[in-house]
Amino acid sequence: MQLPNKMMDMMWDYLPLLASVVGGVFLFLKVCDFLNWFFVTFLRPAKDLKKLGSWAVVTGATDGIGKAIARQLAKKGLNIVLISRTQSKLDTVQAEIEKECQVDVKTISIDYSAFDKDAQDKMMSVCGDLEIGVLVNNVGISYSYPMWFDEVPLKRCEDILSINNHAMVAMTRLLVPNMLKRKKGTVVNLSSLGGSIPHQLMIVYGSSKAFVDNFTTNCQLEMGGKGLTFSSQIPMFVVSNMSKIRRSSLTVPTADSYAKASVAAMGYSGTISPYWSHAITVGILNQLPWWLTSGVIMNMHKGIRKKAIRKAERLAAKKAEEKAQ
Repeated sequence: MQLPNKMMDMMWDYLPLLASVVGGVFLFLKVCDFLNWFFVTFLRPAKDLKKLGSWAVVTGATDGIGKAIARQLAKKGLNIVLISRTQSKLDTVQAEIEKECQVDVKTISIDYSAFDKDAQDKMMSVCGDLEIGVLVNNVGISYSYPMWFDEVPLKRCEDILSINNHAMVAMTRLLVPNMLKRKKGTVVNLSSLGGSIPHQLMIVYGSSKAFVDNFTTNCQLEMGGKGLTFSSQIPMFVVSNMSKIRRSSLTVPTADSYAKASVAAMGYSGTISPYWSHAITVGILNQLPWWLTSGVIMNMHKGIRKKAIRKAERLAAKKAEEKAQ
C-alpha cells in the first residue's frame, strides 16, 4: 500500500530537521565524551589510597613500570608486597624502598609462568592476613620481536597466556575476597594498546591484553557496587629494559613519570591511559576504524621484525667469527 503523496511530501520536508536533530545529538555525545576524557586525563583529583588499606601488592615489581609503581605507592605511605621471579632483585628493590620511604616491605619470589597451587599458597602465606587495599597486576611478557603466528614457539604462547592472563585472574581471585569483606579496595590491571587495536605479528600478546580489558570491565560490573573498583591501565612505550628505549621524550616518559600518573589514577574504575601523551594517542587510535590502523600496525611490526632479524644475524655472525678465531 502506497502512502499518499501529501504524506510523502511531509516526510521529505521533515527529513532535514530529523537529520539536524540526529547530528546534534551525535555531536553532543561526542563533546560529552571529550569533556569526560579531558577531566579524567588532566583534572581529576587523586584518591587517598591509604583509606582502602594499609598494604599494596605489586607483581612484576623489580623492573620498569612495576618497580616505579611500587615506589610511588610507598611514597604515598602504603606498605608494599613486592612479587617477582628473582629474589636478589627483590632484595635490592626492598632495600631501596625501605630506605627512601620508611614503610614496611615484604617480598615473594614467584615465577608466574608456573603459578600453581604451591606458588599460590606461598603468596597467600604472606598476603592472606594483610589489609590489602591495592592490587596491581603488572607482571607480563610479550614477544621478543614481532613474528608470524606459525613461527611463535608454542611455549612462548603458553607463557604469555600464563603470565598475562592466568596470573592476573588467580591473583585477583585470591586477594579480592578480603577486599569484599572490608567493602573497599582497588584492582589495577596493566593492559596494552594492543588489546584494542589490530596487532598482527603479535597476535597472542594483543589477544591476551584484550582479555585483560574484558576481565577488568566485567569485574567492575559484577563487584563495583560492593565497595571495590577495577581499572585497566594502558601504557605505551616508557624508558625500560622491556622497551629497550634508553631516552625519554614527549611520548616516551621515564618509568617514574608514568608511575606517578598511574598511581594518581588508581581507585577509579574503567579503562584509562593515565599518562597524558599516551592518553592522546590512545584516544585518537581507538577512534579510527581497524581497516585503517591495521595497515599501519602491520608495516610497523614488519619493520621492527626486519631490524630484529638483522641484529640477530649480525650477532650470530660475530659469535661464529669469534669461535673460529
